[in-house]
Formats: sequence, structure tokens, C-alpha cells
Amino acid sequence: MERDARKLAPLMPAVGRGRRRRRTMERTGLQIKFLLLLGLLFLSCATIPPPQPTINRVVWKSVPRDKVFESCLKALHLQGYTMQATDSTLGVVDKSLGIIGTDWIRFREGAVSARYRFNFLVSETSPGTVSVSVSPKAQWAADSGYSADEESSNAYISNRIGKALENLFAEIEKLIGSPPTATESATYDWK
Repeated sequence: MERDARKLAPLMPAVGRGRRRRRTMERTGLQIKFLLLLGLLFLSCATIPPPQPTINRVVWKSVPRDKVFESCLKALHLQGYTMQATDSTLGVVDKSLGIIGTDWIRFREGAVSARYRFNFLVSETSPGTVSVSVSPKAQWAADSGYSADEESSNAYISNRIGKALENLFAEIEKLIGSPPTATESATYDWK
């Protein structure tokens, strides 16, 4: 029997070595779990990108002012904006002055309520050159009992407005059938 035990000894781990291996494996497992938890923590901390420039003026050449105005109006309707020529609280449309104003678009992000609207001016800056200027207006406030980081809220609202205007001007360009000859942008701060 003693002889058989000697033969099996190399196959069986020593008692002390097995415990060390188990502890090392447990520590390694804990380290991996900690690193995974740390990675998830960083991923869950979503950061809002800084405010991006927002389109505020687009110019078309060799396109009639009426076509640009009608394309703006149609694009606004297609994107879901409300305008009524008879009720200035729901926006305004005045073709002779080239003015289009939208009703407020309301949205929420967490404990922040916000709204924005657009005022457009479609004008012929020189013969054959039509300019579309847009002036966005925005307001936001944290719900009662909550506070909101002003910088993050401004950045979020600016980026949301910027994306809405990009989509809107892409629709206007599609309706006109030609790309603009110039585009200007600005960065806004909503307080």
C-alpha cells in the first residue's frame, strides 16, 4: 500500500499548494470582477458632448425666393412643427415679409423641462441670392425640488436644437433640389 501511495503522490497536489492556488484564483477572480464593475461604472456615466455649432443662416443662389419660402414651410410641416397664419401663439407665417415662426416644441430630459421654437426670415439679399436666417429660442427649468447642472443642460438643449435644424435644412435642400451655396453656424447659450 505504501508503494501505491508513492506512485500516486506526484499526481495528487500537496495540501499547501492547493490552498495557495485556490486563494490566488479567488484573488484573480475578485480582481476581474472589480475591473468589470469599474468598467461598467465608467460606461454608465454618460457624458453630454459640448454644445456643437448650430446652423443659423443658409444661402441659395439662382433659386426664387418664393420657392425657398414654400420649401421652408413644407419642410417645417413634414418635420411636425406647428404654424398658423391666424394665431400668433401657434407660430406665424407671413409670406410678404418672409417670416415663419413655429410654435413651441416641448420635451423632457430627466428632471428638466425644456422647450424651443424657431423664427425664420427668408429674404432676397441680392438679385438671385436668397438667404434663410433662423433664430432659435429656448427655455429650460429643473423640476421643483431638483437642481440641474446648467452647463450640461445648455449643452444638451443646444445639441438637440442643432440636430433638429440639421434635419430641417436637409429636408429644405431636398425640396429645393439643390444644395445651398453657403451655410453659417453659431453656438448658443440658453439661460
